[in-house]
Amino acid sequence: KAGLSSKHSFSPPMAQRTSSAAVAVVPAKPRRGALGGRCHATCRRLRLWMCKQRPATDRIEDTDATSETTTSTEETLEEWYEQREFDSMFFPLSMFLGGHTDGGATSSDSGADSRAFPRRGYLGQKNCWDEAEWADVKVRGQTYLQSRRKEHSQSPMLELVDVDLFAPKHEVVAVSSSAPPGFSGLARARNRGDTRFLFIINFRMGGTQLAVTWALPEGGEWRTEPAGRLLDRFLGTGMGDAERSERLKLLPLVIEGPLMLRSALPPRPAIVGRQCPTTYFRGDRCLEASVDCSSATFGRKFMRMCRGGGCVMSLFAIIEGQAQDELPERLVGG
Repeated sequence: KAGLSSKHSFSPPMAQRTSSAAVAVVPAKPRRGALGGRCHATCRRLRLWMCKQRPATDRIEDTDATSETTTSTEETLEEWYEQREFDSMFFPLSMFLGGHTDGGATSSDSGADSRAFPRRGYLGQKNCWDEAEWADVKVRGQTYLQSRRKEHSQSPMLELVDVDLFAPKHEVVAVSSSAPPGFSGLARARNRGDTRFLFIINFRMGGTQLAVTWALPEGGEWRTEPAGRLLDRFLGTGMGDAERSERLKLLPLVIEGPLMLRSALPPRPAIVGRQCPTTYFRGDRCLEASVDCSSATFGRKFMRMCRGGGCVMSLFAIIEGQAQDELPERLVGG
């Protein structure tokens, strides 16, 4: 699904799910009471995860034996994961296999993105990201200041190039300069030879971080439009950080997910700087907006969407047009 598929989460979600869909299923075989079954499933998952996190000094030093044991353990875990009993506590398989810590690998031999949170490679893929569907998104129109009416936006001005979802040991305030190895969209873009200007939004969510990277295309047709001129000011030096915080809007939309998540965050944009403390960093042909989501209501709701599991969402960035010569608005990226 377009946007972000947040089933790759590191905290237990509220939504019940099986290995194939986030739906309630009546198990075929008898099971324990609701509370007993949940506790049993939770303890089993935590025991497996704690075994995986043991210090290296507590493990067998024989390299060959360790390799064979690890392979056997992973195969056993994968088999168990696919056949596990249904319950309301869910942890992604990569958590058991340590996939969420291995961000260094960016592609496999086939050229596919093999990171723990990759770009979508096929329809229906889970735990991935991709361009968001923007055709139905409405923004401020040419006459908004008079009529308060919105109109459908044109295509996003920036190109989505990378998304990272990771759980660092220590909070990374500026991913453009100090991201953990393998979790820097800026570094990957430069290693690919991409020299375009990049805009990064770094969502800090109390132990989990989401970093979205867009690139400024060469010779965009929108540059002469009001929204294009406003974006040039936002990304350049013609706008201060205080004004940026009063302009940058985020529009999160729940595409698939529990009703509780849909109702918690209405489908309307919010000025992120008024809701969450936002710091801006300028680096190697890039601008980063670092958003602290843990200290405000809007941020906590967004955290719940990203970390709750069983959710497919779209996220759009917009620069607010506040004067007649800055309208109509246009999506920055999705």
